[in-house]
Amino acid sequence: MLVSSQKRLMTLTVAVAFALFATATFAKLSVGKGKALFVSDGFYYYSYTVSLVLDRDLDFSNQYRFVKGRANPQHVHRLTLSGRPSNPVGIGLGLLWLPAFALTHSIVASMKALGSSLSSTGFELYYELPTYLWSFLLGLLGMGLLYRLLVEVFEQRHAFWATVGILFGTALSNYAFLHANMSHWVSAACATAYLYSVFQVYRRPEDWRWWLISGIALGVAAMVRYQNAALGVLIVGLLWQLIRQGQWQTLAVGVIAHIAATIVTFLPQMLAWRALYGEPVTNPYGNYVRWLSPNLSYIL
Repeated sequence: MLVSSQKRLMTLTVAVAFALFATATFAKLSVGKGKALFVSDGFYYYSYTVSLVLDRDLDFSNQYRFVKGRANPQHVHRLTLSGRPSNPVGIGLGLLWLPAFALTHSIVASMKALGSSLSSTGFELYYELPTYLWSFLLGLLGMGLLYRLLVEVFEQRHAFWATVGILFGTALSNYAFLHANMSHWVSAACATAYLYSVFQVYRRPEDWRWWLISGIALGVAAMVRYQNAALGVLIVGLLWQLIRQGQWQTLAVGVIAHIAATIVTFLPQMLAWRALYGEPVTNPYGNYVRWLSPNLSYIL
């Protein structure tokens, strides 16, 4: 009976989330300037997706033709050493959006082959809407994973209401329902995936597969938002525990698997930086992000 009731609550939660998302999306397209879903920073994340599928390169000249009214055009004329327009955001979100965008493009291409006059710049609403919906689903999956993690630590009802509170009652709600084109919503899902995998590593440090999975999760999270690389600190406690217990083989295998998986997963970002900025490791934000000057008092 309790399980049945919990399933109904979960179903209701998902239904409410979709209703809020649909309402907000309809409003974005109908009210004010509207008519575009990938705006502000989301425009630059989306440019990766469009350029990779339609142009098969990282030259955003074609995509930046659509920047007017969508985003700050500061990067349109800011050329890098490669002679291409800059793009400071990570490639990770653009890669995660590829399945929805590529499927949409294949459908559009098929219709054009049959005589349709549809345009295919990637910025039409029939391209943006499925990708935007996919972005929302990715974040929602993250909320489901968060619930699953909390259930392993706390009572089910506490886990459920904590998840509901985070979904509907925090700043994350803004990105979930109003700005799924931004990185924050999917970034939260990536952070949750890393937290979940690290929790499994803590429970079974001898299982190298979870070290590997956690490394992959950290690499993806860092590609979505570079700052997520700092999440790697979550594993430090386990390293200290293994050192104190003298489990040197477990420590060595785990650390090597974790670091190797993180680096290999992060390679697409390094290749993108090299193509755009001429070097595989850089800070494309420039002075906007300074790791050694966090301005804690200003933020608080």
